[in-house]
Amino acid sequence: MSDFQAFMQVLQALLTPVIAVVAVWIAYQQSKTARDQHKVAQDKLKLDLFDRRYKVYQGVMDFISVANTDARPSREAFAAFYNAIGPAKFLFDDGVFAYLELVRKKAAELRQAGAVIAKATADKGKSLPQQQLSEASAKERELVGWFYEQPEIAGRHFLPFLDFKKAL
Repeated sequence: MSDFQAFMQVLQALLTPVIAVVAVWIAYQQSKTARDQHKVAQDKLKLDLFDRRYKVYQGVMDFISVANTDARPSREAFAAFYNAIGPAKFLFDDGVFAYLELVRKKAAELRQAGAVIAKATADKGKSLPQQQLSEASAKERELVGWFYEQPEIAGRHFLPFLDFKKAL
């Protein structure tokens, strides 16, 4: 047997293990790529969820800001607030949802008190008894005070869902 034939037999014998090693290396690279893609998909899902939750938070904070600047928010401000909190039931736990329901209730009370005061102002108090106007004014002052405290309280409710460092 010549040296060349012996060399070829050695090469043929090594070919199968080399192919096996290459196949294992390719499989490992594919599994690593799949894990990386899965992590990227999970991170994207978390970021999308964060974005949706932040929109609700921003809508609440915008309304609280309006209520703190103007004791009688416009219909547009109320509509924007209601639109912002619409998806909350699907994005947050029951605690945040209950808080948003409380803000919604207080917003409706503020709107009602403002409407009573506006009506009394428009007709110079002729259509409403003074006591009803006084009650509406007291309710409006109470609610303005309540809304004044809400930026910090809302932040505490939303923080566990918007803490970006923990979310990703």
